[in-house]
Amino acid sequence: FDVLLLDLTLPDSTGVETVRAALAGAPHVPIIILTGVDDEALGVEAMRQGIQDYLVKGRADGRQIARAIRYAIERKRGEEALRRMEERLRQTQKLDSLGVLAGGIAHDFNNLLTVSLGHTELALAAVPADSPVHLHLQRILDSTNRAAELSRQMLAYSGRQPLTLETLSLSELVKKAGRMLAVSISRKARLSYRLEEDLPLVLGDAAQLSQVMMNLIANA
Repeated sequence: FDVLLLDLTLPDSTGVETVRAALAGAPHVPIIILTGVDDEALGVEAMRQGIQDYLVKGRADGRQIARAIRYAIERKRGEEALRRMEERLRQTQKLDSLGVLAGGIAHDFNNLLTVSLGHTELALAAVPADSPVHLHLQRILDSTNRAAELSRQMLAYSGRQPLTLETLSLSELVKKAGRMLAVSISRKARLSYRLEEDLPLVLGDAAQLSQVMMNLIANA
C-alpha cells in the first residue's frame, strides 16, 4: 500500500489505541488520520505517535487530501532513507571498532610470529637437510609464514598495515587466498577458480589484493 487513511473510531478500537495498532501493523506505510473527531489534543498525540497527517472530515476537500497524501508519502520515504543511513552508519562504526580491535591483536600477534620465524630459520640452518627434524622445522616455518600472512591481512583490514608494493603473480595470490578462504566460507558454498598460469606480473600490495578477493567472495 502507498498510504493508509485511518479513521479513529473503529469497531475494535478508538482514538490513540487505533493509531498504535495501525503503526504496529504497517510500520513502513505512511498513515493519515481522516476522522470526524475534531480533537486537537488527540491530533497532536497521534502525530507524536508517528502518523504523517491529521485531517477532519468536512474540513478537507479532495485537493487538500491529495496534497496530504503526496506529502505523507514523501515524508515517509525521507524517514525511511534516513533510517537506512543511520543503520549503515551504525554498521560502519561497528566495523571500524572491529578493525581497531583486529589491528591491535594482529600487531601483537605479528611481533610473536617474528620471533618464531627467526628462531625456526636459525634452527633450520643448524640441522642437516636429510634429518627428520629438518622436515618438521620446515613445516613449522611454512605454517608460521601462513600465520604471518593472515596477520598482515588483518592489519590491512584495520587500515594499520603500511602499503607495500611488490611484483606479484595474481594466479599465485589467488591460490594462497583460496587455501585460506576455503576453510572459512559457508559449507553451502563452493569455491572454484580457473587461473591463467602465464599472466604478466603486477605491481601491488599482496595484503590489499587478498582483502579485495575476500570481500568479493564474502559479498558473493
